[in-house]
Amino acid sequence: MKTLGLVTLMIAAVAGVWGYYYYQELYIPSVYAAAVVPLYQTVPHAISALHSFSPSDEMDFVRADTVLREQCDALHSMEQQLTGIQPSMHGELVHQYFQETLGLLGKACNEATAKVEHTGSLMTFLAEFEKIFTVMEDTNRGSSQEDDSTAPQIRTAGDLQRVWGGQMKTVDETGTKAFGGSLTGIDEKTAATLKQEWERVEPNLTAMISVLNNLNVPLSLPLEEATQRIAPSGLRAAEKAMNVLTKSRDVFRKIREQPEFSVSALDIINFRSLKGISQVEISEHLYTLNAAIKELDMIY
Repeated sequence: MKTLGLVTLMIAAVAGVWGYYYYQELYIPSVYAAAVVPLYQTVPHAISALHSFSPSDEMDFVRADTVLREQCDALHSMEQQLTGIQPSMHGELVHQYFQETLGLLGKACNEATAKVEHTGSLMTFLAEFEKIFTVMEDTNRGSSQEDDSTAPQIRTAGDLQRVWGGQMKTVDETGTKAFGGSLTGIDEKTAATLKQEWERVEPNLTAMISVLNNLNVPLSLPLEEATQRIAPSGLRAAEKAMNVLTKSRDVFRKIREQPEFSVSALDIINFRSLKGISQVEISEHLYTLNAAIKELDMIY
């Protein structure tokens, strides 16, 4: 009887040890892997969505802002889901690295969103302001080279109102948006210079728009004849306004040459212009995490 009892105890002990081993070494890790692997598989989708911009979208800060905010929300949701998953004893390092990687991606996403928000409207304004002169220069080339297919079709008073006047209005709208609040995310000296130039530019844009809206000539009239029939007061106002805008162009051009303002929406959304976070660091984290998750998936 004693022998039988001893055997029974040994069997119970072995069963207990096996049960503990199975629970700790197999069951819990498999449950953890079943929860964490599918969550990890959503990460590449979030990253690919960030990198879905094509070159033609490189200055589309509005779309960049939308995409970044969506992906920041997705990454934040992943972090919350990961927090709710209890790691197994052997999965603690993977779990910790997964958290660090999501934290790094979230930080990069938040910084990129802030950069788009702070500088996107300003970059859009600077690009649109330059187009005022591009339109004018292309028109002058087109008037001397009739076969220049790239020149805008500004041949009548109506064309002048529509193309050049339309561009002036676009600049006015983007400038109002860019300078409507405080300029954050850029150094104080540059912000002060930009504000000062905008205060010079805005009334002169208004003056040019007024001149173009009040040509008081048939809109079908050829451009050269239409400009000759503009009232002297209108010509003086236009000349004065363009002198101011031309001087401001030089200031804005110098600012656009600064590294801070030479980035596109494409650069920002691909994390190429962040402070303290490099693409290499992000890539290394993703590579290491991918290898760890693959190993976890294969074992369990």
